[in-house]
Amino acid sequence: MPLETRIVRDGAPLTMPWGSFHVAAMIVAASIDSGQGPFDDNTVTGVLKPDHEPIDYPDQPIPLGPGDAFRLCDYAVIARTPLSYDGYVLKAKHHFVDTSDEEDLVLLPGDKLVAYRTGSLGL
Repeated sequence: MPLETRIVRDGAPLTMPWGSFHVAAMIVAASIDSGQGPFDDNTVTGVLKPDHEPIDYPDQPIPLGPGDAFRLCDYAVIARTPLSYDGYVLKAKHHFVDTSDEEDLVLLPGDKLVAYRTGSLGL
């Protein structure tokens, strides 16, 4: 089943090249912002792997690499966040950097993060 995703800012979807980094950032932002997610501790410290260098968040962006995206971009993980068809509206600013190409992604208070599965298995 395909995953539908979008970030809505000021009533319009952001246009950007989408990849697993963006979906992983949405999962992390929604988990930290809401306190609801797949982590034992839905804070920056709990989201980052134990062997990850500590960061001074929110002054430093959260680094996400291909391994993080692989670990996070899973339907079972997404289902434990507040992301859905109706979306989750952020209360705080969240900043991410893609460690593979240094892309910055800044999510702002009021941004609506939407992620849900579409289609059916035909059963």
